[in-house]
Amino acid sequence: MSSTAWIGALCALYVLSWIPIAWATGVLFPGQMLEKYPVPGRVIPLTLDFYLWADLFLLSPLVAFILSEVGNRWSAGGIAFLLIVGLIAAVLFQWFVIVPGRYPSTLGGGAERIPVTFKEFREYTTFIGWLHIPFFAVVFAVIMMFLFTNVSPRTVLIVGAVFALVVPINMLVPLHFIRKWFGLAWAPNVFAEETRLYWMIGGTLIGVAMLATLKIYWASILEAFKYIGR
Repeated sequence: MSSTAWIGALCALYVLSWIPIAWATGVLFPGQMLEKYPVPGRVIPLTLDFYLWADLFLLSPLVAFILSEVGNRWSAGGIAFLLIVGLIAAVLFQWFVIVPGRYPSTLGGGAERIPVTFKEFREYTTFIGWLHIPFFAVVFAVIMMFLFTNVSPRTVLIVGAVFALVVPINMLVPLHFIRKWFGLAWAPNVFAEETRLYWMIGGTLIGVAMLATLKIYWASILEAFKYIGR
């Protein structure tokens, strides 16, 4: 097994380690979650948090794939810098998105406002939320490596296809339909209007397609601008 495959496997094992931890901290199953967080919508159980399942089945292999394509073109210093930026981005995501409850998750939530102190941030972040921060940082750094490195169209298409799956899953689209089909009263109504849901899915797919096209033809676009500027 190559070193990049090992990194992907380690990422997957790291996410898998959250399952017993979620059980021990009371956020694995709906019954546990409702006992610990009786206010519906504050925290959702890990078993139905598809954001975290996407980390396991899609983002962990994607990390290994991107590193196999571009990892040897980056210095240790460059990777360390991106990891630091990723760590900052992970904390900001937890602080401004998860903790205020803008995004139902096993990671935390329920503050109903942006925390103004670290104590408040800590209060509304679950143990799984703390574990997710370094994973977020690694994924962020690897994606930045991909964006700032010239790669083949094949690589762009593969990464784009994975993100076309990841983003709707991260938006908890599967939970929306599970809530609707099985009548789960505790599950947050992520999308009050189905029309909005479809627009978000469509907009995401268009955005991914545009970014992939731009990435493939970026060199040609730059050459065209140079030609126009002559």
